[in-house]
Amino acid sequence: MHSIHFMHHLLLMKYFYFLIFIPIWLISGEVYAQKTRADSLRNALTTSVSDTRKVEMLNQLAYEILIDQPAQAKASAAEALALSQQLNFAQGIKTSQYQIKLADQILGKQDNFRNVGMLAILLGLGLIYVLFRNHQRQNVIKDEQLLNLQTEINELQTANHEKSDLLKQQQEEFDSLHNDLETKIQGRTIELQSAAENLLQRNKDLEEFSYIVSHNLRAPVANMLGLASLFKNPEMQGENRKELIPHLEDSARRLDTTIRDLSEVLSIRNSAMKSRENINLLDTVNFIKKSLKSEIVETDTEIEADFSESPQLLTVRAYLETIVYNLISNAIKYRSPSRKPQVQLRTRIENGYVCLFVTDNGLGIDLRAGTYKIFGLYQRMHTHTEGKGLGLYMVQTQVESLNGKIEVESEVGVGTTFKVYFKR
Repeated sequence: MHSIHFMHHLLLMKYFYFLIFIPIWLISGEVYAQKTRADSLRNALTTSVSDTRKVEMLNQLAYEILIDQPAQAKASAAEALALSQQLNFAQGIKTSQYQIKLADQILGKQDNFRNVGMLAILLGLGLIYVLFRNHQRQNVIKDEQLLNLQTEINELQTANHEKSDLLKQQQEEFDSLHNDLETKIQGRTIELQSAAENLLQRNKDLEEFSYIVSHNLRAPVANMLGLASLFKNPEMQGENRKELIPHLEDSARRLDTTIRDLSEVLSIRNSAMKSRENINLLDTVNFIKKSLKSEIVETDTEIEADFSESPQLLTVRAYLETIVYNLISNAIKYRSPSRKPQVQLRTRIENGYVCLFVTDNGLGIDLRAGTYKIFGLYQRMHTHTEGKGLGLYMVQTQVESLNGKIEVESEVGVGTTFKVYFKR
């Protein structure tokens, strides 16, 4: 289809060029024939011919070149007229005069055309000049307008730059104030959170101390008051009084122990993050193993430690040693009688904390009642072994004083895992 369309188009183009070429070819042929006839007449005039024939040839030459060369045609006709008058050749005179008249008319028209053309040229030049001047004037006006517009644009840009600089400065001031305000708000928020945590902790401490005072202190004090009243009884004889002395000493000793425990807890609560240092965990575990050597040997306890993820802690050495000691000691104390005791210690990085895992395969703890009893003061989950219920309370107190936390997972008959979180 494309090739047929192309051939059809090519054929139309050939026809078009052919139609244009025909008139051009005809005109060119006529001009060439006219020139040939004029040249033949000029050549013939150079030969010896009769005067009558010469007149005819001159008039014929004038006719041939009348359109293209009217001045030469007039000269040729004038020469034929002069010769015809000499010969008294009426037909030649008439023809020559007619040729001269036509030549004059053509020359007159050419002069008129020339004058009209010159006038048209002059008018055109004048119009062009006027248009040019008007264009120049318009260009000048446009240039002035553009210059004024550019000046206004520059002024607007300058004003915009000034406003932009002012806005930028105001934005910077606002950002600075906003940042300062955010910093102050964050600082104040941290202070308020810390104050709230302190208040909660103090409230908790007060509740615990209230409990201790109402139970652990009141009982020995009440015993001592009762014994004192017996001493005052006049019926009480010397021997009977001596029997009261051991009871009085026991009550005083219990009171002293409780007061010492409270003093140690208060010491931990009031101590800040002092004496912090990088401590090697494996060295700490080895130190605790030496301290508990007799218990470890007696119970054949296996202790494994893997601190590859975080071998060191930046903390208070005495607190860390107490925490590790209590957790390992409890794992040995509350071991299962049906299997060999095993204790595993490892570390892991979790959300900005170094978590110390202490896992045993001991008796386990029933956590259905919650974990508050595990870390309560003088709270004991197992009563078949000796203890005051102070160890885990001390561990939690020390961990919290280090801005950390402690969690417990346990299953009765399987074992227990304590997770101690230290701030990095």
